[in-house]
Amino acid sequence: VKISYKTTTSGTETTKHAANENNISGSSEYFAGAIVGYAANGTIIECCEVDNGNETKTTTKSKLTIGGLVGCLDNSTIKNCINYRDILIEEDLSNGDTITLGGCVGTVSNSSTVLNVANFGKIETKRTNSSTNTTYVGGIVGDLSGNGAQIINCISAGNTLDRFVASETVTTDRGTVYSGAVAGFINAPSPESG
Repeated sequence: VKISYKTTTSGTETTKHAANENNISGSSEYFAGAIVGYAANGTIIECCEVDNGNETKTTTKSKLTIGGLVGCLDNSTIKNCINYRDILIEEDLSNGDTITLGGCVGTVSNSSTVLNVANFGKIETKRTNSSTNTTYVGGIVGDLSGNGAQIINCISAGNTLDRFVASETVTTDRGTVYSGAVAGFINAPSPESG
């Protein structure tokens, strides 16, 4: 599968679209991205641009995976794409909940490649009632895991921010947060050079 998509507000061409969402039936998982929620099995996404705007998402799922362009990239490639959109995830978390948020891709897994992509949007989570949950926030990718997963020649000029808002019933335990300008968390062995 090859996906090429562009949205712009300049000139005479104006295209607006809602985020593509993939709820896994019978599951507590939720995937969302402006281009695609979940891309797998050799999908190539190229030459995509998501324009200015704001995206705020609230859901009751216990595992959120959200990206400015793609929610989850699994054994696939995204290249030559740009995100300008600000993303804010507001979530009232329960024990064990997970938020994964990336300016371009939420989660990159297995032998996936993120090549020549850029994020210029503000990437932010606002969490309440968290204790034993985990949050991954990255300017390009929230979580990169798996053999051969790569981020190559990418730029993030947007801010990444994780905010915890305490309520009266919550102690000071804020769960585990991984945050970075490029990636929130990386667990991928380096490819062997030959």
